[in-house]
Parts: sequence; C-alpha cells; structure tokens
Amino acid sequence: MARKTFVLMTFIVIAALLASCATPTPQIIRETVVVEKPVEKVVQQTVVVEKEKVVKETVVVKETTVVEKEKVVVATPVPKKVVEFAGFYPVDAPYGKEFRLVGYRLEQENPECKFVYSEYPGAEAYKAVTLRAQEGDPVDIDAGGGTSLAPGGGELWKSGLYYDLAKDMKTPAYGQTGGTWLDTFNAAAQKQMIIGESVGSIPYQQTQIILWYNTDHYTKYNLKPPKTWDELMANCETLKKNGISCIGGGGFNGYIGYWYDMILFRLMGNDAQYALYNRTDPKYKWTDPEPVKAAEMLVEMIDKGYTVDGYVGGDFTANQVAYFTGKATHIFIGTWLMGEMKDSIPKDFKQAVIYFPTVKGYEDKTPYEAAFGFINSLGLYKPGTKAKQQHSTECAVKFAKLFTSQEVQTQLVKALDFVSTIKGVPGPENIPGVGELLSGMKLWFPAFQNLSYTAPELRSKSWDNAALLAAKQLTPKQFAEKMQKDWDEFFSRQK
Repeated sequence: MARKTFVLMTFIVIAALLASCATPTPQIIRETVVVEKPVEKVVQQTVVVEKEKVVKETVVVKETTVVEKEKVVVATPVPKKVVEFAGFYPVDAPYGKEFRLVGYRLEQENPECKFVYSEYPGAEAYKAVTLRAQEGDPVDIDAGGGTSLAPGGGELWKSGLYYDLAKDMKTPAYGQTGGTWLDTFNAAAQKQMIIGESVGSIPYQQTQIILWYNTDHYTKYNLKPPKTWDELMANCETLKKNGISCIGGGGFNGYIGYWYDMILFRLMGNDAQYALYNRTDPKYKWTDPEPVKAAEMLVEMIDKGYTVDGYVGGDFTANQVAYFTGKATHIFIGTWLMGEMKDSIPKDFKQAVIYFPTVKGYEDKTPYEAAFGFINSLGLYKPGTKAKQQHSTECAVKFAKLFTSQEVQTQLVKALDFVSTIKGVPGPENIPGVGELLSGMKLWFPAFQNLSYTAPELRSKSWDNAALLAAKQLTPKQFAEKMQKDWDEFFSRQK
C-alpha cells in the first residue's frame, strides 16, 4: 500500500532591520514546537476472503508534525557610558596612539564603556579644556597639567571642577584583589597627589633631575658612588688629577640653579625650604646660615676647578656633549637628557644614576633617597551639568586604574621611554637603574626645588642670581642679600 504523508508547515516571517544605535534592534528567536495532530489514513487491507467477499477496514493512525515558529523579541539597547580623554598629543603621535590603545582595551574589558580621544594639542590646549569644564561640559580625563591638578597646588583644583579620588584610592588597583590603588604609586607620585584627605590627580609619568655618572671612569679610577657631598668632592679631586672634569652640565642658568637648590634642600630640608621660597613663615630668610652656606659650597666646587669648561656662561648642549664624550664624569640633569642627546651618545657609553648626595652633619634634614622633578598627571573632572553626552566617572576611574597598572605602564615605558610613577615598573633601558632608584625613593618635591609653587618672576630671579653667583659677580653673602631683597620686593606687592 502506498503511504501518503501530509505535513503541515507554518512560517511567520518578520523582516525589519533597524540600523540606528538609538533605535531598538529586533532580535529573531527561533522556536521549535512539537504538535501532535491526528491524521486519518485509510489503509486498505484484505482481512478475510470469504465467499469472494472482500472486507475493508479503516485504521486511524496518529502522526507527529514538526512546526517551526519565529518569535520577534525587541531588545532595548543599553546606552554606552562615554569616557572622553583630552589628549594633549596629536591623535597619531606616539603618545596619542599608545593612550588610544589603552582606551580600546578598556572598551573590550568593559563593554558598557566607550572611549573617546579628543585631541587638544598646542599652547592653548589647557585653556580650551578648562573652558569646557567651566561651561558645564567637561571632558572626563585631563591628560596633563601635573602640578595644577594637585590639591592645593594650583587654581584648577581650587576651582572645584575636579573629582576627588580619595575613596577610589582606597580600593584595590587594577588586577589586584587586596591592597590599595594608592600604595602602587611611588613616593614622588604620592607627594603630588595628596593634601589633607583629598587626592586630586593620578600621576603616571615623571621627569626626575638626578645625578648621572660615567661608570667607566668610576671603574678605571676605583671610585665609589658617593652618598655624601664630601665623598663626591673627593672623587672630583681624583678625577681632576687625571685630567677629567668632575662636573658637567651648567651653561643654562637653570641648570646651575638646580645645583644650588639641591644643596640648599640638603641643608634645610623640604618644609623649611618651601617656607623660604614661598614666604609661608617669615622666620626663614635668605640671609640665614643655610642659604649662605649653600652658595659657598657651589662657589667652592667651581673655584677648585671641578667643573667642565663652559659650566658658567657656556652652551648647555655643549656641556652635555662633554659628558657623553668622557670629558666630564657627572651631570645633574633631568631624565629628558637621553631624548635630547640620543644622536650624540656613543654606542659604547656606559652610565648609571644616583641620588644627589647629602651633606655631612645635615643628614637628618632629608633622607638620602630623595629627588625632585616634574610629574605628568591625569585629572578627572566632575560630571558637567550641561554635558552633551552621557559621561561616566565610573568608567573614567576604570580607565585610570588600567592605565596605571604595572602591566600597561611597563608597555608604555618600552614604547615611549618615559619614567613611570608606579612601583615595580622598570625604567627605560637607556637609563640604567632609574626604575629601581625611584621605586626606593622616600621623599620627592616638585621642580624647581619648591620654586614650582612660586611666581615665574621669582623663579627667573632665583636662576639669574645663581648664575651671577657662579660667575663671581656676587659673593655668597651678596647673593643671599639680593635674594632677600628680591623676595621682599615681590611679596610687598602681593595682597
């Protein structure tokens, strides 16, 4: 017998594609439904042949029919939370590219966050970003302005536009389950970040002014890295006897100023020196014994012939070349040195870095593990009242944690040759030992030796006076008197 099968197929088709992210996107879900349907089949069977009579029997058989249905479910999309990063580097510059890569990783690991890199290069960048915040539509992350973002250190923080990170800093860092985010930053960074109970910035890169030395010279003349001023001067005497200048650098009055400032730091300590530079305590005067002694020590170093030709009044680039060509053994300058002089550095040149030495009898004023410099920081703005997009402080904090993780900072150091503020991150390969040096730092202060908090006018006067001192146009006592006069005159004009 032939079996005929009747299969019922039902299709419901809805075809609608909505391409806008703001329009609900249909999702089609296929369902398989099993339906049992009685189907009457006639089966002819010969049961009995009796007297040539055929008896036919009808049999009812149940068959299962499979029907596929399509159900349309409309899902409401979740709006992305924007993290707008104000980059002060062109979008395709090395820094711009690396920062954007971190942003894209944020998106992958946090699908609810959307990273936006807004390019703000040029001299007016800070003003443009600040103006946006003042108008109620701030970016989420400001990529620069280190000192101005530190609580109490600048007008931007005092404006009340920045988000206080104190609570976030008590939580674990990226990829960690214990400890605090704050503890992952070195002493330099923490000095920049904190005042009182507030945390106003997230330092990620530092430029340190440190003492560099030629290790081949130290090996050849059996010298040991100095920890005190007397040890450094003893090394200088040995080098002088062998026809090598001990101290390079100089030329630019600011570099001579670095030497004076650091000597004074070792004699006074950070707090007293800050009070002197910023007139926060009138009991400190430039004519006090410590400022005069610092001037005497600088002049003595020059008078003994320990400095390279051109240290006073010469070209500072030529001074740096003298160091890399073995004419001078030491140079006290920032970590930017390697970038500036990369085309002039012999391939076989060997060097190392150490802290500026302490002064015998004044070791209690500062720990040996102390340095000063500049720091670049991230600052997080508070949400704006007139924001054109839905911004997210939560996503901004996630970006900052990822950005300052050991893993990402190590990658950035390799790609950009900068010095990280995160403990355990190695320094650039072209500055041997700087990562370990700064990880062990116990005290840091902003360049220019507490001058960063003073007016530019005073900074210029300090540098110019130091250059006059080094050129012997001022005696140490006259230098101190002129500094006091300049400070008195400036502060007399302040309210």
